[in-house]
Amino acid sequence: MNSDERLRQSFRELREDDARKVPPFSRVARAPRTSPALPWFPLAAAAALLVALALGVLVLPKMHRNPTSNLQEWAALTEWRASTDDLLNLPDTPLGGPVTSRTDSWLEHSRLPSE
Repeated sequence: MNSDERLRQSFRELREDDARKVPPFSRVARAPRTSPALPWFPLAAAAALLVALALGVLVLPKMHRNPTSNLQEWAALTEWRASTDDLLNLPDTPLGGPVTSRTDSWLEHSRLPSE
């Protein structure tokens, strides 16, 4: 038996095996239709609604705040200093000035294209 015959025989056996295991189409077509069970959907919808309400309660009042309080926050932010700023002014640097790096001179002497 050549390979073509063996392949045909194998497929024939597969078709016969499928025919024995699969129910007839008419019985499947007449079967009552069932709706997919989604027991989690009402719970998920309720949770989403609660999250949306919580966000609305937390976010909406902040959107309608007094604008002067917002300005006070920005003003406080402009006066902020890092706790490490004083480390840049070390007394044992040459001439007591700020610490510089080798690339600082490049930045001072570079020219922008618009200049």
